[in-house]
Amino acid sequence: MKCYMVRKRIDQYLFSIQQAGLLLLCFCFFSQASQAQAKLPVFSWRTHFSYHHVVALAEGKEHLYAATPHAIFSFDYQEKSIRFINKNKGLSGVDISAIAYDRSSDQLIVAYENGHIDFWAEGSVRNINTIYKTQTVLSKRLRHINIQGNKIYFSGDLGIVVFDKARGEIVENYQNLGRSGDPLTIYETAFANDSIYAVSASGILSAGLGENINRQDFNNWKRTLTGLSFQHISVLKNRLFASANDSLFRYGSGNWRFEKKLGGTIRGLELAPANNLYVLTENTLWGSSKTGGFAKLYTARRSRSLNSIVFRNGAAWVASSDLGVLHFRTFNAAPEAILPPGPLTDTNIRPVVFNNQIYWLSPSGSISAFDKQTRRWTGFKTRDNQSHPIENLTDIDFGIASNQGIELPVFSSFDRGLFFGGASGPATDINTLFSASSPVPRTVDGSFNITALASDAEQTLWVTTTGLAHSLYRWNPVGNSWTTYRLNSPGAKFLKDLFITPEGHKWMSIEAAKGGGIIVFDEKSGKERHLSTEGGQGGLPGHKVTSMAMDRNSFLWVGTNRGIAFFPNSGRVPGNQPLTANVPIFENRVLLKDEFITQIVVDPANRKWCGTRNNGLWL
Repeated sequence: MKCYMVRKRIDQYLFSIQQAGLLLLCFCFFSQASQAQAKLPVFSWRTHFSYHHVVALAEGKEHLYAATPHAIFSFDYQEKSIRFINKNKGLSGVDISAIAYDRSSDQLIVAYENGHIDFWAEGSVRNINTIYKTQTVLSKRLRHINIQGNKIYFSGDLGIVVFDKARGEIVENYQNLGRSGDPLTIYETAFANDSIYAVSASGILSAGLGENINRQDFNNWKRTLTGLSFQHISVLKNRLFASANDSLFRYGSGNWRFEKKLGGTIRGLELAPANNLYVLTENTLWGSSKTGGFAKLYTARRSRSLNSIVFRNGAAWVASSDLGVLHFRTFNAAPEAILPPGPLTDTNIRPVVFNNQIYWLSPSGSISAFDKQTRRWTGFKTRDNQSHPIENLTDIDFGIASNQGIELPVFSSFDRGLFFGGASGPATDINTLFSASSPVPRTVDGSFNITALASDAEQTLWVTTTGLAHSLYRWNPVGNSWTTYRLNSPGAKFLKDLFITPEGHKWMSIEAAKGGGIIVFDEKSGKERHLSTEGGQGGLPGHKVTSMAMDRNSFLWVGTNRGIAFFPNSGRVPGNQPLTANVPIFENRVLLKDEFITQIVVDPANRKWCGTRNNGLWL
C-alpha cells in the first residue's frame, strides 16, 4: 500500500464540500478521462469559487479588484480580462472581510475575519499575523481599511489597528473605545479636519491627530449621537457623511445633523470626484442632485443586494450579491455584469455525476453543474410554481428515468419535501403532482424533515427523514406507489444520510447526537442491523459517520469523526454474525487514526481520496 498526503495543510475546507464550499478539482476525480483537466499540471489544483456574491471593491491603477467571501478577481480596465487571486495563488485563507489598494506601493491589501492581513502584489504575498495570534476571546474580524499616507488604519471588532508601512509592522491599537473603556467594534474610519472619525454601534467617535494626543486612551475620544448605531462614514474634501441604518447624517459647523431617511438599510457611501454623494441601500443606488435631494439611479430586484461602489473615469462599479460586479457606463442604461465562471454559491453539498456533469446542491436553494469536458459552469436557483425560493436543500438524485414525465434532477428540501426539474422553469412538487390516497412522507409541524434520498437499480426513490415515527420511505414513480418502513434499531427515527449498495441494502447513518452509527436494512428479507463502535457490532472507529463510498472491489468505506474503516463484504452485513470493520494499516499503524474524516471519494483507478478536517487531503 502507498499512501500520500496530498499538498500538506489544504485545511478543512478542501475536498469536504459539506464542510465549507470551496471546490478544488485535482487530476480527474470523477472522470473516466482527463479531457477536462488536460491543461492542469500534475500535482496542482484548479479552484472553483463562486464569484456571484461580491462583498467589497477596490480601485487599482489598471485593475478593479472584487472580493467575494472566499476569493478575489481582478478586471483589467483596458484588456477587459479577468484574473483570479485566491488561496491557490498565495492568499493566507478565506473569509475575506475587506480589501483596499495602496497606489504608492502597488499592493492589494486583504483583511480577513480571523485577523490575518495580506499584502498582495504580482508574484508575492506578505502576511501579517499579529492580530490573528492575539490571545483574546473576542472576535478578530477586520471590517474596513483606510490608507492615510504612510499608515494604514484597520477597523474591526478589536477597535482600530494602525500599521506603519515604512516599519512594516503594527505600531498602535486603539482598543476598548467604549464610554467606560469596554470593547467596542469600529466599523469604518474617515479623516478630516486634522481628526480621525470612527463609526460604531455607540455613535460616532473622533480624536485629534496631534502627536500629543494619546488615542489609545478611550478618554481622549469625543462622542456624539451615542444612542444610534452607525455603520458607514465617507469623506471628500472635508465633507463628511455617516449612516445609521437607513438614516444619513452630515457633518458641518462642528456638529452632526440629520440629512435624510432613505427607506432601506444603507450599505455604503461614496463621494465621487465631482463632489456628488452616492448612497447604496439594500437594493437601490441613490445619487445626490444639485437641489440637495436624492434621486434613484438604479433599483435591483428584491432578491439582489448592493454592497459596495467605486468610480473610475465617470463610470460606476457596484458589487452585487448575485451577479458579481455591475458596470454602469451611464445610469440611463442597464448595467453590464462582470461575472467570472463558477458555482452559484461557495457552500455546496452532495456531488453527483450525470451526463458528464458534476452537480452540487447549495442548502440555500440553488443547483450548480460543472461540465467536465468544456469546463463550463451552469446553474439555477430552485423555485416553486409561485416563484417562491425552495431552500434548505438536502440531497439530489438522477437515478429515476425521465420517461415517467419527470424532469431531472429530483431533489429534496428538508422542510418542503420532494421536487423535480427547475432548470428551465419552476420545479414540480412531487407530493402535489403525484397525490396518492395516503401520501407519504408525512409532515410534522409543517415540515417533511427529509435528510437524504437515493435511487436504486429498479429506478425507485428511497427517502430518509429525522424526527418522524416512520423514517424510511420508498416511492415508485410508475403508478405513484409509496411504501413506508418502520425501523426498530436504536436511533432509527433520526436518519441523516443514505447509501444503497449494489445488493440493494440501505446503509443509513444516524445523527451523532442521537447515538450515531449506521443502520443497514434489507427490505426483501426484512433484516435490519445497527452498526456501532462496539467490537462485534460494527466496530466503527467513531460514532459520527460522515461519509460512505464503495470501491471497485465492492469494499464499502466509512468515514467517521475518529478515522476510516471498510467492510469487505457489505452483502453479509445484515446478518446476525459478529462483525467488526477492517481498518487500513500503513507502516504498522492504523491509517488516519482519530482523524475527523470529512469525505471519501473513490476515483476510476480505485484510489481512495480522504478529506480530513484538520490534516489536509490523503490519497
